[in-house]
Formats: sequence, structure tokens, C-alpha cells
Amino acid sequence: MKNLLLALFILLLAANSVRSQSQVLPLGRYYSTTVLEAATAPGSFVHTPFKPYITGNLSGIDTAVITGFFPDSVNKSRSWFIRKLKTENFIFLKKKDITLRIDPLFHFETGTETMTTDYKLFVNTRGIIVRGDLGKKLSFESRFYENQGFYPEYLRSYIKRRFVVPGQGRIRIFKTYGFDFSSSSGFVSYSPWKTLNIQFGHGKNFVGDGYRSLLLSDNAYNYPFAKVTFTKGRWQYTALWTAFINVFHYDSRDLVYQTKHGTFSYLNFIAAKWFQIGLFEGFIWHTSDSTYNNRFNANYFLPIPGYREAVYGLNNANNGVVGLNANSRIGKHLKFYGQWVIDDVKRTPFYTPKTGYQLGGYLFSPFKIKGLMLQAEYNSVLPYTYSYVDKPNQNYSHFSQPLAHPSGTDFNEYLLFAQYYLKDFFIRLRYSYIKQEDYGVNADIYTNVEPVEGCFCALPPREMEYKTIELGYLFNKTTNFQLFLGFNWRDEIYSDYHALHIYGGIKTSLSNYYYDF
Repeated sequence: MKNLLLALFILLLAANSVRSQSQVLPLGRYYSTTVLEAATAPGSFVHTPFKPYITGNLSGIDTAVITGFFPDSVNKSRSWFIRKLKTENFIFLKKKDITLRIDPLFHFETGTETMTTDYKLFVNTRGIIVRGDLGKKLSFESRFYENQGFYPEYLRSYIKRRFVVPGQGRIRIFKTYGFDFSSSSGFVSYSPWKTLNIQFGHGKNFVGDGYRSLLLSDNAYNYPFAKVTFTKGRWQYTALWTAFINVFHYDSRDLVYQTKHGTFSYLNFIAAKWFQIGLFEGFIWHTSDSTYNNRFNANYFLPIPGYREAVYGLNNANNGVVGLNANSRIGKHLKFYGQWVIDDVKRTPFYTPKTGYQLGGYLFSPFKIKGLMLQAEYNSVLPYTYSYVDKPNQNYSHFSQPLAHPSGTDFNEYLLFAQYYLKDFFIRLRYSYIKQEDYGVNADIYTNVEPVEGCFCALPPREMEYKTIELGYLFNKTTNFQLFLGFNWRDEIYSDYHALHIYGGIKTSLSNYYYDF
């Protein structure tokens, strides 16, 4: 304890009275798209693919963007209530180089869905977030949520099978049709130099510029991680070490708590002001089985780009994938992006390639309409990608959910988005279509819900359309506190599930949760 206090004291002495360079933005789509739009400005020089963003790496971004997320002063010309509602953290304390921010977190939603008639839909989430800065080099965050939820029937069936709410943790049954669950996350972020950031925490990461990621997404539940990010001019390298577990619908301590570990690296290069390209490498390591747990290979710890792939290849019990991510800016308003992922091409039941790709684009402020954003995206992944046949526990998953796309593999998906902000009022429109073929790998093999080795079962085709209209009002950027009303149509082409979901409420929205699969 004495050593920890001494270290903190030294950090404070070394700090300067300027904005922290180690703050970390939330992963929520509101924050990432705001930064992406600001990064299309001619003077920006931002490595955009690896999220969450570190404020010290957002060179050239309009400072008003960051100030809106992390206000560092009090405007006493407005009443206390209006300030807290609109522009400030609920509790804001600042003394010299020490800053503390505390905010309530909540999601209160009610609704109805035409295919869910036995109970009323409802979400009741209460939580708290504590964020702080010790000088410009050290920042921290801690969040906690307690939840009860009654979800549409398709989602309730998914949760009961996997025993987890997508992205939000393991459940207990609540009042017959509902679920009770909690989640927590946090990190410590330290930037000893402008070029280096070190993080330890429990949370999520995302690689890519789109709505989905085929490399590493924030779809699954929080996980322990250590992360090092080195940024020097046109180059940025991120090394990530993680621990994952699988969750089953039956109790088995050996299975539920059997840990697998992951390492991920991403090397990004800004080839020109308008073009970035990066190389991704991900490994799920064979560190546990029925006879031992947490047995590490020394290569797990080496943060050398491409080294693990050169040693093990893609046909190994240490299940690896590699990929490319690229984005290109045209002018001030248009941004294209794409991904390509490849897995082992030799160990598939029908010798099909195990690959996937993504293509997409943004159009910011088209026709000179400030506040309007348009986006289109296409995703396609072939069967058995990410999986490892001989060792199901090595599959690319955590808490029985995919670490990449929420639909797993064997799908084609089209996404269209339109979003318009008029001051603090907003409207969001969305259309998505996804189809999974009947020759595909059983999704439960991919997510390891039932670890039945070697069972490759054909699934019936899944073809779905989603159409969403959401209206709302943004109260406060610091927690993305908003009032909302939405209409969602879900049509499953090969079943009788054709539903209209009407919902509304208030929430703080710092994270992304994916129910569209």
C-alpha cells in the first residue's frame, strides 16, 4: 500500500495542469461516429480503427468535441439544475491537477411487441460511473450496472439458451419471463509519454471503422485485459492480452470457469492523409483443458507483430485469425472502409475457405446539411470461420457469444443508416437484412454453447429484415443521456415471426448492445 501511495505521489508531482492525455472515450456509437466525422477534417491526423479512443491520440480533432465529452470547467451563469442536466457531470470535483467525475447511469424503457403477448416488455437498469484524472498522465474509470429486463420473445429464447444477455453478462430468472443480471467494467490508463499508453482493465475493445467488426468487436461481455498502444506519427501499434471464459446453461464448475486466453495485435499505418491500412492478428490460446488450467506458452507474452502467425500459422490448436483493415477519406465528407479476415483453410469439413469481408462508407453532412450522417455497410463471412474443430473451447468466443459478428458465421448482411441531429433533437433510421444459408455450421458449435466435438449440423436458412425509426432528444453528452421513442419491425422470412416493437424511455448510453441477429 505504501508503494502504491508513493507511486501516485510521484505521478502527481510529474503532472502538468493541462487536459489529461490518457482519458478514454466510451465505446458507444455516438462517441465513435462523432470522432470519425471530426477526423474527416483536413487538419486531423487520427488513427481511427482501434477503439476505444485515447484522447491524447486525437491530434487535430476540434477540441470542442473532447470538451463536450469531458467538460473541465463550471459555467455558473446557468442554474445548477440546467448545468447538470445539459452540460456537466452530476458530481464534478477539480483541485489543481486532480479531477473527479461521478454520474448516475440508467436505462428505463417500456414497450410492447406484437409477437410477445404473455408479458410486458420492460428494462430497468441502475448504475454509476466514476471517472478521474491524476494530472495529464493517469486516468481511471469504474462502472457498475444492476439490471432487470423483459425482452421480446426471440431475444428471450436466445438468452435462455445461452444463459447470458447479449453483451451484458450471465442471468438469473426474474418473475417467470424476466432476467436479472449485473455487470461491471473499469480501467486504469497511463501515458508516461505522448507516444505510449498502457491500460489495465475489464471491458471491451473494437477494431474497425464500421458498425460491425469481423476482426474484434464489442459484441461479447466484458473481459480482463492488458493493453499497450504505441503511436508515432504515421504508425500506431496496439498489443492486447485478454482472458475469456464460456458460460453454459447447466452448472459445471470445470466448464463454466475454464479459461482461455487471447492475444491480439493491430499495426496501423497512415499511408496518406486520406488513406489508412492496418494488419490484424488474433489468437485464442490453448491454455486450458479438462486436465489443466492457465498453462501459458511464452509466446503468449511477446508483443511482436506477425511473430505468432509466423510460428504457429493458422492450422494449430492455438486458434489464429489474421486480417486487414483499411479506410479512405475523399474530401471532407466521404469515408470508405473495409475489412478482410482469413482463418485456417485446411481444416474445414467441406474444405471451403474460412474467410470474410466487409465494405462500407459514411457520408457526413451531405448536401451541406449539417448534422446529417448516412452510412451503408455489407458484411459476409463463410462457414466455419473463427472455429476450431478439434478443440471447441478454442473457438473465437467469450461468454458463449462471438467475439466478432453477433451472427457468428455463414451469413450475408446489408446495413443502411441515416441519422440527423437538429441541435439536440435527433432521428435515426435503419434498415438491415441478413441471411444465413442452410449449409452453415451450427451456431452452437461456434459459440460453444454445447461442446459436442465434430458435430457439424446443417441449419435451416435464416433470413431476416429489420426496419427501425427512433426519435429522441439528447440532454447531456457526458453520458449520452437521452429521451427516446422507437419503432422496430422484425421479419423472419422462413418463420412466423413478424413483429412490430414499440418502445420508449430514458437512458444513458455509453456502450453498444447488439440485438439484431
